[in-house]
Amino acid sequence: MRPRTALATFLVAGGAAFGVLAGTSLSRWSTTPWSDEAARASVDALGPWTPGMSLRATFDGLPAPDGPPPRLRLLDDNQEAWVERWRLLSAARERVDAASFIVRDDVFGISFLGHLLLRAEQGAKVRLLVDAHGTKMGRSPFQEDYLDELAGAGIDVRIYRPLPARVAQAVMWLSPVAAIASEHDKLLLVDRGVSLMGGRNISSEYFADPATTPDAFKDVDIVIEGRPTALKLERAFQAEWNAGAAEPVRPEELNLADQRPKLLGAHLAMDAWLRGDPARALADPDAAPWVASLHREHPGLLGALHRPPAPTVRAPVRVLDSSPRPVGEPDPVTEGLRRLLASARREVLIQSPYLVLSDAAVEELAAAGARGVRITIITNSPTSSDNAVSQAFFMEQWPELLARVPNLRLFVRGDRHNVHGKTATFDGRVAVVSTYNLDPVSMYVNGEVAVVAWSRRLAARVAEPVEAWIAAGPPQTHEYLIARDAEGRALRGHDGAPVVLFGPRDHSDPDAWPRLAAWWRLLRTLQGTVGFDPIF
Repeated sequence: MRPRTALATFLVAGGAAFGVLAGTSLSRWSTTPWSDEAARASVDALGPWTPGMSLRATFDGLPAPDGPPPRLRLLDDNQEAWVERWRLLSAARERVDAASFIVRDDVFGISFLGHLLLRAEQGAKVRLLVDAHGTKMGRSPFQEDYLDELAGAGIDVRIYRPLPARVAQAVMWLSPVAAIASEHDKLLLVDRGVSLMGGRNISSEYFADPATTPDAFKDVDIVIEGRPTALKLERAFQAEWNAGAAEPVRPEELNLADQRPKLLGAHLAMDAWLRGDPARALADPDAAPWVASLHREHPGLLGALHRPPAPTVRAPVRVLDSSPRPVGEPDPVTEGLRRLLASARREVLIQSPYLVLSDAAVEELAAAGARGVRITIITNSPTSSDNAVSQAFFMEQWPELLARVPNLRLFVRGDRHNVHGKTATFDGRVAVVSTYNLDPVSMYVNGEVAVVAWSRRLAARVAEPVEAWIAAGPPQTHEYLIARDAEGRALRGHDGAPVVLFGPRDHSDPDAWPRLAAWWRLLRTLQGTVGFDPIF
């Protein structure tokens, strides 16, 4: 055969093989469910509800774990939240299930993966689920060497909705939602008895000390000690884990770059640092660079394992869980929170990183305010936010939100500390800690989880840092204000928009506004394609 003919034959055969492979993959991706129907929570699981029900009756109607009330520990301090994760992993003997939207390759992410590796080598069954959208090392075969190492050690690792599947579904379904729908849970389940969940991903900004790191996040997690609740949260984990959309990571047949020393070196460095004995790690060449990083960037963690854990509160809890879904499907988390809001009678406090509300959500808030419920919301400003898309919406929405919702006060962070906690309290009796943002991604498509507790003590603990931020005032925290008449009604200008007394332009960098305006124009053109009905 002539060289040219051979080359042509090779290209045709290779192209045909690639076409068959691509066609098979596209066919599989187009029919792959985003969650396991057997484990997926439904709105029906919330039980019957009617308007006018008391807050206690509404709480009792939410899905309840069996058994006695668990012990709860709130983690609103970044360093304490990291130490608690380390304690839980160190105590694991039989089983660890971990799910995170983001795992970065910094000292926290690599030492966390090293801890999972060590637990598996010591006999525990370990499962790790990461989201392809949030976790860079899960986006392509060329970036997942750490995950390959875990898989080679016997750890079951899965990547939720790899990018090729997202793109293929978005194109085939003509739906941009298919590109972004993600597993947004942050769960750490140990020995089927202790659970940790909340807003923190595995990355330095979530665990750095805000006193020494200007861009450290402010976040909230909760630890639940109790087997029945752990089994409920395990079911939430299973809903995405067992879905066809969660792709297993296969061990490398030829491991050209052994990452085990680096993973275990990071674990040794972190463990020695937290125990106040960094000299134990300095002799290890794989641990020494991580010790230097901790000394330089996180000195406050030195010896932190010797600090007492957060106090516990025993209280009944309810678990709300939603799976990633196409727009339009009912969502148990959204519905559960809506019912709690509708049952509140005195006050509601909400902390959310992103505040982008549908018209229906604003109507729910307005109805609560009209009943005399005092509503306080704290969120991010252009100064503190890490998300230009949500800020583009927020910049346009907030005056109308204040105009339409009676008894609402709206506060924003004025410094660089991103508010990342997703919490709420209702009438000082119900406390919510969740992964759920008040934005269309959480409301309409992402998988989320929330723990709801009936406890005055826990509700007070959830409210405490937010109330402290508000009390501190500017420049840490600002209240956005619109003009009102003598009866409290919003005053509007010639264009029909509420008259602003104090807003983003009074405290943030105006150079950011053109970029936000560009996002705004793009989002206005896309709003009809995602089924979201925002307020304008």
